[in-house]
Amino acid sequence: MKKIISINILIIIFLLILLEFFCRYILDFNVQGISSNLIDQNKDILFNNKNLKNAKAFGVKIYTDENGFRIQKDLKIKNAKKILFIGGSVTFGPGILAENTFVGKLNKINKKSVENASVIGSNLENNYKLFEKFTENDKVEKIFISLGFDDLNNDQVFNLPEKNIDKKSKSISIIRNFNKYLRAKSASYVYFKTFLADAKKNYYINELPKYKNLKSINEAKLIFNKFVPKKEKIFFYIIPYAEQVNMKSCKEKDIGETFFEKVLNEKQFNFLSLKKEFCKYKNPEKLYLVNDPAHLSKIGHDLTFNVIREYVN
Repeated sequence: MKKIISINILIIIFLLILLEFFCRYILDFNVQGISSNLIDQNKDILFNNKNLKNAKAFGVKIYTDENGFRIQKDLKIKNAKKILFIGGSVTFGPGILAENTFVGKLNKINKKSVENASVIGSNLENNYKLFEKFTENDKVEKIFISLGFDDLNNDQVFNLPEKNIDKKSKSISIIRNFNKYLRAKSASYVYFKTFLADAKKNYYINELPKYKNLKSINEAKLIFNKFVPKKEKIFFYIIPYAEQVNMKSCKEKDIGETFFEKVLNEKQFNFLSLKKEFCKYKNPEKLYLVNDPAHLSKIGHDLTFNVIREYVN
C-alpha cells in the first residue's frame, strides 16, 4: 500500500514538473512575482532601489544604476544629454531583459543617453513626483511620460465588520502571501489563474469605474496642470491595455482614451497613442505577455520601439 501511494505521489510530482516545463518553455509564460528588494518602500515616492544586481521581476534579473534607473547588466555610460522615460510597469518591462525593452533599444541607437526612470506600480501622481525629482538636472533634455489605463488614483475603502476583524485580516494575509509566493515561483499556477479569471478582460473592467469617478477625474486634471509649466520638454505616450486592441475595441474609443485625449489636447501637450499601431498588428495578443492584460512581450516592445523612435530623435 505504501509503495502504491509513493508511486502515485512521484507520478503527480512528475506531471506537475512537466506542466511547469510546458508553461515556461512551450507557452513561453512568465512567473509574475517581483523580489522584495526591488522597490524602496521607505519613501513617499515609489521607486526602485539603487545599484541592484540581484533583483527579479517576472523571472528576469533586474539591474539598476546609482539613480535607481533600470539598466542592462553591462551598460556603458554615455556622457551626453539625457532623455528620460517615466512610467509604470509597462515601461519598466517585467519579464523582458532591459536591452530588449523599447527604452533599452532606444538607448542603443541614440547618441544621447535614453534612461528608464520607471517603476512597477507607478501611477499619474507618482509619475509627477518622479518628474520633479529627476528633471532638476540640466542635462535632461526631453521627458517621455507614460499614460496607462490604470494610472488614475482610486482609493478604495474596504468596510470589514469590526467583529473578528483581526482573525479575518490574518487569514487574508496568509492567502495573499501564499498567492504571492506561487505567482513568483510557478508559471503554471499563474497561467491557469489568469486564464480561468480572464485576467485581460477583468483587469480592464475593474479600471473603468475610475473614469466615472468625479474625484479621480478631478485629481488627474490637477496633476496634469502641474506638468504644464514644463510642457515644452514633455511628451506623453499611451500604450493600450490588451483588451483595448481586440477586434471590437479597435473600432471605438473607450471612456479612458477619450478622457486622456481631451485633457492632453486642452493643455496642448505633445502626445502619442499607440493604439492605432497595435490594432494594425495581425495578432495583437502576441504584443503582450501570455494572458497578461498590459505588459508587453518582446514583440510588443519591438513594435513600440519602431513607432516611438521617430519622436525621440
